[in-house]
Amino acid sequence: MRDFVEVDTSRLEAAVDALEDEIGGVAAVLPAIANMLVGQVADEFETEGQGQWEPFADSTLKGRRGKGNPKLLQDTGVFAGSIHGEHGIDFAEAATNVPYAVYHVMGTKNMAARDPFDVDEDSTLDEAEELVWRHLGLL
Repeated sequence: MRDFVEVDTSRLEAAVDALEDEIGGVAAVLPAIANMLVGQVADEFETEGQGQWEPFADSTLKGRRGKGNPKLLQDTGVFAGSIHGEHGIDFAEAATNVPYAVYHVMGTKNMAARDPFDVDEDSTLDEAEELVWRHLGLL
C-alpha cells in the first residue's frame, strides 16, 4: 500500500514558464506595485498614521503656532515629499533618501516612533495580488 501520491508537474511547470515568457512575467507589474506603495505611504502621512501616531508635545505645538504645517512629519514637507517608488526584477518598494527618516521610523529616547511605512499589510497584499491578476488577464 502506498502512503503518498506522486504527480509529475513538469508539463504544468512548462506551461507556467511559457505563460510568463508570453506576458513578460510578474516583474512587469512591479512598477505599478511600487506606485501603489508610494500612495499608501502618502496616505499614512496624510492621516498621521491613521490617527495612531503620538501627537506633538505641548511645547512643540506652542512653538509651531502660526508657523509651517502643524501635521506630524510634514513641517517642511521634505520627508513626505521624498517618498518614491523603486523596483527591480523581483521587488517593489516605497523608499526615501532622507537620512533622518530612520529616527522617525524607529523613534529615539526623546521622540516617539511615527512610521509612515507601517501600512496595512493585508490590504497591501490584496491590492498587489489584484494588480498581478489584472496583469495576467485573469481578472
